[in-house]
Order: sequence, then structure tokens, then C-alpha cells
Amino acid sequence: FQAVITTLSEGIEGRNSEGNWSKEEDQILLDCVRQFGDNDWDTVAKYIPGRINSKCRERYMNYIGPNVRKGSIYGVRDNG
Repeated sequence: FQAVITTLSEGIEGRNSEGNWSKEEDQILLDCVRQFGDNDWDTVAKYIPGRINSKCRERYMNYIGPNVRKGSIYGVRDNG
């Protein structure tokens, strides 16, 4: 596992990480959370160059984690 994450991390190293998250970063984040859990953000952030623990947690909890609701905030209305 660690070799795969290290290889992926090396591929994104040097990018400007202040902006949007890349698909590669999202995948590393998901893999790290599977490996280390969703309470060890210091360790998770070590595998994503340029991202700090709080940004990793925010990205996971608010955008890509399994408990994030996707779709319209208004829901689908049945007019029939």
C-alpha cells in the first residue's frame, strides 16, 4: 500500500496545491483514509504534498467521503 501511495504522491509533487484538488489527490486521500482511518489527518496529509491536515479532513468530510450527500439540495419532486 505505502509504495503505491508514495508513487502517486511523487507524481503530484511540485504542483500548486492551493487550488482545486486533482483526481489523483482525491484518490490518494481516499486510499489513505481507508488505510489510516478518518481521525489521523496528520498522517494522511503526509502523503499529499502541499495539503495540510485540516484541508484533507475538509475535502474528505465535505466533498468525497461516503457520507456526503450528492445531488440537488432540493431533492427530486414527483409531480405525478
